[in-house]
Amino acid sequence: MNAYARDPLEDLQHLEDGQKMAIEFAARAGGTMRVACRARPTGLPCFEAEAFPGPLPLESIALDKPCLVTLAGQGSDPPVSARIEEVLDGGRLRLAVLYGGDFPSRRIFFRVETRLFLSFRLITPEGESEPIEVLGGWGDISGGGVYFPSERELAMDQRLRLHIRLPQATVECIGTVVRTGRQHPLFSAAVRIDEITASNLARINAFCHAERRREFSAAG
Repeated sequence: MNAYARDPLEDLQHLEDGQKMAIEFAARAGGTMRVACRARPTGLPCFEAEAFPGPLPLESIALDKPCLVTLAGQGSDPPVSARIEEVLDGGRLRLAVLYGGDFPSRRIFFRVETRLFLSFRLITPEGESEPIEVLGGWGDISGGGVYFPSERELAMDQRLRLHIRLPQATVECIGTVVRTGRQHPLFSAAVRIDEITASNLARINAFCHAERRREFSAAG
């Protein structure tokens, strides 16, 4: 059974002063570094963080790179992607949540650019079309949507059933075309994911997190 994708913002809406979290920063020397921190709510989409115990190793953090925030007790839920807005007095950081995609959604995801291998079917009142393949075109993907080139021009608000081939599995979801364009000689479409199982959403998030960590490791 399909389920609507979970909104990770729910965790941050109830952020408490002093709540423990782990933040994975990009390191200036390359790779990543994980730091135990405490939160200071200031009103979303921003919040403050300070290392606990001890000061943040600011000299070792790539302050211009995004970071991944995991709340204590969050379990297997995906971390939240954030950027460093400001270094405050006392070595605290002001962080801002990064919203993935250009879609009108409050879900917090981040996009990764990659070669996409997928197929989609048009969903119409008469049924579903034959599958249309996208084989290795450059696009991007997040837990909230996917952007890809296509030989076929798609209409706004067209419903699609997608099968996206990731390295470890093929995930199925249903989405809606929210933006179209032209990448001569191909067309392009941005699709908001509307319906997806929790396990398939977790697979997309795991792929995006692995790609983001690979980018972190390559930085510097």
